[in-house]
Amino acid sequence: MFDTLARLMQLPDAQVAVELVELTEAIEFEFRMEDERMDAAGLSCLQSQREWHARVLGALHRALPPAAMGNVRDARRIAAALPIYLTDHFASIEAVLPIDPTGSPATRH
Repeated sequence: MFDTLARLMQLPDAQVAVELVELTEAIEFEFRMEDERMDAAGLSCLQSQREWHARVLGALHRALPPAAMGNVRDARRIAAALPIYLTDHFASIEAVLPIDPTGSPATRH
């Protein structure tokens, strides 16, 4: 995901929309997995995390139509801000999720 963000910043404008779709799908997947893990762990902060996820995904989805039409300003701004947000976000989630005996974050499986 972070590689996709870095690539998005370097791509010619005509290629940004395709990469933005890929990035959005990757973030959606990560957020879904995170929600499942938090739900399985019974964490009380799940609702507030879902609200944050919705804000991030909303911004990405709003940037898609303009990017598809060649206006990539918002897509590049989001891509520039996301590494800082996602690094902090994932670190905070990992801090509250239980760890299984193999050292991997606990999952529903």
